[in-house]
Amino acid sequence: MKKLILLPIVLLATILSITSCKKDNPTKTQLLSDKNWKLTALTVFPGRDLSGTGVPVTDIYNYLPNGMSFIPACQKDDLMRFSSNGTYTTTDVGVVCTPDNSSAGSWEFNPGETLLLVIGGNMSNVSPSFLISSLTSSSFVATYTQVANSTTSTTYTYTITFTAQ
Repeated sequence: MKKLILLPIVLLATILSITSCKKDNPTKTQLLSDKNWKLTALTVFPGRDLSGTGVPVTDIYNYLPNGMSFIPACQKDDLMRFSSNGTYTTTDVGVVCTPDNSSAGSWEFNPGETLLLVIGGNMSNVSPSFLISSLTSSSFVATYTQVANSTTSTTYTYTITFTAQ
């Protein structure tokens, strides 16, 4: 009789421990939204001749032509924030650009949450859509492509990395 009483209790305890340990996986919207993101890397493939020297560069973020950063310090410290209501802001913090580099726009994911689509603001000047490579609570990596010009038809793939702040 004791075994019959203990069996349901053991089963109930097992079921409760399994369901209580289950964690909900956050959506990409939840991972991206309501935190500050800072640009920490920007690369391009194939490399581009950014200074007219004939030498292709792949690491744009750390590129220093003539001792000056290709991406100014006043842009490297900017913070982006995607809000769950579909808006985003870029805030010019730390070393402030002249004129101020702050901007705002709107964003959304495609239905499969594989593309980040942006309208307005600084991000849309770069590209209207970003293919998500990875998105975690601490890192956001995406790619976008650009055709250099109609003469060469070279397609460049840029990889942009943001780190949560």
